[in-house]
Amino acid sequence: MKEKAMNDDYSRLLGRNDEFIAKLHELCAGDMSKIHDVIRLSGVFDMFGLSEERLLQFSPMLKRELEILLLKSFTANWSNKAEMDKIDAASFIASERTFVSSELKEDCIYIFGFEDDSLYPVAVGFMRGEGNSVSAFSTFVLSKDFVSDVFKFAIFSDIGLKWDRVY
Repeated sequence: MKEKAMNDDYSRLLGRNDEFIAKLHELCAGDMSKIHDVIRLSGVFDMFGLSEERLLQFSPMLKRELEILLLKSFTANWSNKAEMDKIDAASFIASERTFVSSELKEDCIYIFGFEDDSLYPVAVGFMRGEGNSVSAFSTFVLSKDFVSDVFKFAIFSDIGLKWDRVY
């Protein structure tokens, strides 16, 4: 994401102006090599209170689509309060990849918090696919309080969200 944000030619090639490019630089201006916290979240990413009974009404395919949607939108809920231009910039440099691995046992999100207070946390999510395929995404979470907020949410919610401090 930092490489995308700091490459002005990439941004201009896709029709972005200097003001937008400045927002990209702002998102990635700090030192991302000094990680302060890494939190692994797994379990139920349901912030909408869907009951297990309601989920049973869905086919396995539709239930899986919903699980993926909830996982991918989990961090976006904290970014909703950000200014639109920051959301646009963060979306522009978000990344997705698909690869093969038999190691992922459950969907999860890793949250990276940085020592540099000027940086927003980064979320990297992993979702199991068919066979041994894994889809991964990374994005900025546009809330500097996200790491502490997610601790509170995970501890005090009863939706089945699990968290582990990895680093």
